[in-house]
Amino acid sequence: EDTADWVNPHPGDTAGVLPAAIAYQDATATGEAPFFSPHTRISYCAGGQVVDLPSDLANASAVARALWNATWLDRSVRALLFEVNLYNANTDMVTVLRHCVEMTAEGAIVPSYSVHIAPLLRLVRAVENDGVPTSTRALVLLEGVLYVAVWGFIAREVRQVFVIRRKNAGLGFVGALRRYLSNGWNWLEVLNLSVFVVVMAKRYDVYEQVNDLAPQFATEPGRYFGELTVVAQEAKEIDNFNAFNAVLSFLKIFKYVRYNLELSQFVDT
Repeated sequence: EDTADWVNPHPGDTAGVLPAAIAYQDATATGEAPFFSPHTRISYCAGGQVVDLPSDLANASAVARALWNATWLDRSVRALLFEVNLYNANTDMVTVLRHCVEMTAEGAIVPSYSVHIAPLLRLVRAVENDGVPTSTRALVLLEGVLYVAVWGFIAREVRQVFVIRRKNAGLGFVGALRRYLSNGWNWLEVLNLSVFVVVMAKRYDVYEQVNDLAPQFATEPGRYFGELTVVAQEAKEIDNFNAFNAVLSFLKIFKYVRYNLELSQFVDT
């Protein structure tokens, strides 16, 4: 990885665009996300150089042409990433597209792309009551109630460990915890609640990141300078965790159905 600043080797060949007008930034300073190629199975660190293209086609084409003429890409480049942030005001959805062209050491050129679609602004707008419908605010409120209930369930499970310790004299906390985990249903409970805690932490992190970027959405219409790739990937991870946790929550139904004598044999089977 070459950490030196990029220098235009042909300062006079810029197709009408001065090199000073092109904003070269180090990727580590802009918070770029690492990229894992699904095709070559290669991971690219968040290094390299970043150029922010203008929003209009003429200037964006001029900058791209200047980069080409100035040999911004050479034989040492292994990957070129082109990112686009889109916002649909009708659905309040943010789309982050990342196109990648890999130049392998063997000389092959491998293109790939990823698309992340998520309502990144919805939670911030709901908290600030920024023109969102009542149903959206109600869903956010219900989500908050769910998280409060989760902490209540966590307190209940911790209490069960102390109950086991109290009923078994001489049994320490570690021993009570081992006896608690000797039940397979308790393992399912712990895993289910742990995933909820992970989702809460990630949801808060996404909220903080989007809240920091929200002023740029308002003051720069049509321009989204913020690095949304990391936020979009984290929002996608939240969806994956929730999908996995939905299966765990469904399996917990059998834990409580066992208390019905008519269904206990079916559940055990």
